[in-house]
Amino acid sequence: MIPKWTGDAVKKMHLNEITITELAEFMGISRPWLNSILTGKRYSPGSRTKVMAAIDEYIEVKKNGKTAGPNSD
Repeated sequence: MIPKWTGDAVKKMHLNEITITELAEFMGISRPWLNSILTGKRYSPGSRTKVMAAIDEYIEVKKNGKTAGPNSD
């Protein structure tokens, strides 16, 4: 069963025109890994918190025109 939060994440990505490739690059993980999390095929502790936080941060980055990822100085 796919967790509800993944649907919420995908919806938020869609509404903010964020592709899975963009988010994966921003998070510093592979696209297939992020896809497997969002489709419920994989789970890692804290994945919900990390993905949702990355989406929120990427939205802010897009608004402000920055290009840095969450792990950048």
